[in-house]
Amino acid sequence: MTSSTVKEVQPDTNSHQWRYHITPDLRMLPSKLSFMFFYGSHACYIMYFNIFFTSVGLTASQAGQISGIHALSSLLGAPLWGLLADYTGKRKVLMLVSSIIKLCLIFPLPWIAEYVNYIDMRQHEKFRHDKELQHVKYCTTLCGDDTMFHVMMSMLIASGPLILAITSFLDSFVMNLVKSSTKETDFGRQRLFGSIGFGSASLIAGYAVDNYTNKYLSVYTAAFYVFLPLWLLFIPLAFYVAMVSELETAVKPQYLHAFPERKNEQRSLTMSVLKTCGTLPNMIFLFTVFLTGICNGLMIGFFYLYMKRELSSSNTVMGVSIAFGNLGELFMFPVSYKLIKMVGTIPCLISGIFAYFLRYIFLSIITDPWLSLPIQLLNAFCFALFIAAAIEHVVKISPKEICTTMVSIVNALKFGFGILVANMAGGATYDSYGGRMLFKGMAFICLAWTCFMIIYYYGDKLFRTLCVSVNDDKKDTKSSLNHRD
Repeated sequence: MTSSTVKEVQPDTNSHQWRYHITPDLRMLPSKLSFMFFYGSHACYIMYFNIFFTSVGLTASQAGQISGIHALSSLLGAPLWGLLADYTGKRKVLMLVSSIIKLCLIFPLPWIAEYVNYIDMRQHEKFRHDKELQHVKYCTTLCGDDTMFHVMMSMLIASGPLILAITSFLDSFVMNLVKSSTKETDFGRQRLFGSIGFGSASLIAGYAVDNYTNKYLSVYTAAFYVFLPLWLLFIPLAFYVAMVSELETAVKPQYLHAFPERKNEQRSLTMSVLKTCGTLPNMIFLFTVFLTGICNGLMIGFFYLYMKRELSSSNTVMGVSIAFGNLGELFMFPVSYKLIKMVGTIPCLISGIFAYFLRYIFLSIITDPWLSLPIQLLNAFCFALFIAAAIEHVVKISPKEICTTMVSIVNALKFGFGILVANMAGGATYDSYGGRMLFKGMAFICLAWTCFMIIYYYGDKLFRTLCVSVNDDKKDTKSSLNHRD
C-alpha cells in the first residue's frame, strides 16, 4: 500500500474538530428548553400579579403589599430549601415537589378570587338589588371586605419560597452540566433562552388577555392559561436536567462533629463574608445592586398598571413592549463579556444605573404606549449588561471560598430585597401620586446615584486631569507673555 493510499483512508482530523465545535451540543438542549419554559411562564404571572390583583378589586397599594411580602417570603424561604437540599441530598426530588406545589398555588388564583368574590357578594345584599352596582364584577373594595386581600396574601406567601428555590436548583444543575460538557459552551448561552421564552410568552399572554372574555373571571385569567402548558413542559424537562447533572453531595450537618476543622472553616468563611461586605467600595457596589433591584421591581410591579391606567394601552401592546425589552437582552448577552473585558466592570455598572434613569424619565413623559417600545430596548444595559458585570465584579472582589455566598447575596439584594421595597413603597406612591410621578422620582434617584458613582470612582482622576489642564494653561499663558516681553 502506497503512502498516498494511506493518506486517503486517514480521517480528516481538522475537519472532525471543525464539526466538533459547530455541531450543537444536544446534551445541553434540555437545559436551554428548561430556561425557556421557566422564564416564559414567569412572563405570564409575575408581570401580571399587580394588575391582576387590581382587576379583582384590590388597590394598587394592597397589590404592592402582596407582591412585596411575596418577595420577602421568597428571601426567607429559599435558604431553608437550600439547607433541606444539602441535608437530605434529594435535590431532584425537592425541585420536583416544589415545582408541583408552585403550580397548585399559582394557577388557581383567578378561580379562588372569583369564589371569594362570590362569598362576599352573598354577604352584601345590596349587590343583588342595587341596579347601579350590577356592572361590578368584584365587590372587594366597595364591600369594604379584606377577605380577598388576606386570601391572595396567603397564597403568595406560600408560593414565595418556591420561586428562588427552583431558580437556584435549576441554575446549579445547568452550571454543573456546563462544567462537565465536552463541547465549548458557557452558562450565558443557556440562560439566553430564558430571555427568548420571556419575550415570546409576553407576546402570547398579551394577545390572549386582549381576546379573553368571561362573565365571572378576571380578563387576566388568560395569562394563567398560557402559564399552565409552559409550566407543565418545564417540570419534566427540569427533572431530566437534574437527573443527568453531576451534583456534588454536601456533608450532612449531623456528621459535622466528626470534622471539627469544618466548624472552624465555617467561622472563618462567615468572617470573610463580613469583611468583604464591610469595605466601603463593596458596600457601594452592594447598594448599587439593591437600587437596581428596586428599579427592576417597579418595572415588574407597576409598568403594566401604568400602561393600562394612564396610557390606555392594550394588553397586546404591553406584551410587545416587554418583548422589546427582552430583544435588547438577546443582543447584549452575547457581547457583554467582551464589553466588560474592554472597559471594566465599574463603567458597565454605572451605565446600567444611568440606563434606568433614561428608561424611567422617558416612560414618565410619553403619552402614546407604542413609544415605550424603543425605550424598553434600554433593558440591554439595565439588566443584561448590569447583571453580567455584577457577577464578574463579585468574582473579582470575593475570595474563592466565599464566591458562591457573595453571588447569593447579590441575587438576594436584586431579586429579593429590592423587589420587596419596590412593591411596598411603590404601591403607596402609585396610589397617592400616580405612575408618572413614581417613575419620574425613580429616574432622578438613579441620576443622583450615577453622579455619586462617577465622583467616587473617577472624581480623583478627573480632578487631577483638571488640575493638569489648568496648570498647562497657566504655563502656556506665562510663556506667551514672556515671549511678548
